[in-house]
Amino acid sequence: MGNLAFIAASILQKLYEKVGEEFGLRIQGLFAHTLISMGVQVLDCKPQGHPDIIADTGTERWKFEVTFVRNFPYKLDTADINSIHPRSEAQRGFLAILDAGPPVRWICLPYEVISKKLGSGLYSTQLLRIADSRFSSECTNSFASLLIRNEYRLNSLSFHLLKQWAMEGKGV
Repeated sequence: MGNLAFIAASILQKLYEKVGEEFGLRIQGLFAHTLISMGVQVLDCKPQGHPDIIADTGTERWKFEVTFVRNFPYKLDTADINSIHPRSEAQRGFLAILDAGPPVRWICLPYEVISKKLGSGLYSTQLLRIADSRFSSECTNSFASLLIRNEYRLNSLSFHLLKQWAMEGKGV
């Protein structure tokens, strides 16, 4: 990913400065489009409640709690973790943490790993050790590319528009 992750971090910083409190929702909507770019169908993307995103891979149903951090340690929230608990073998749950960097990177933590760390405050190095590194890297690469491709229209992509397009299967 190299320089692209640094460029994406700069783009994110500008978006943060522009949209302020809506930044977290924008990240959630952009993560939904990251999943679409990876061939995953987004079934739901909620501005409130748990889980944030429900997606379908064709063989599994995935549940995501999506958040971003600018400072560590990151304190795990019990409600977030419980909301991604798989209820069957055809489900997977992930806590997807955007480390806004620079460089930008997604840290994707499977439920079965993160549920053992409830109540802990974890630093990025600790999170990276227990993350699904392949999936995290794939999300990071897709997300950075998405930001760079859409840099000049990110300010106009509200959460509600991102959600609508994601639910229609239209990627940005």
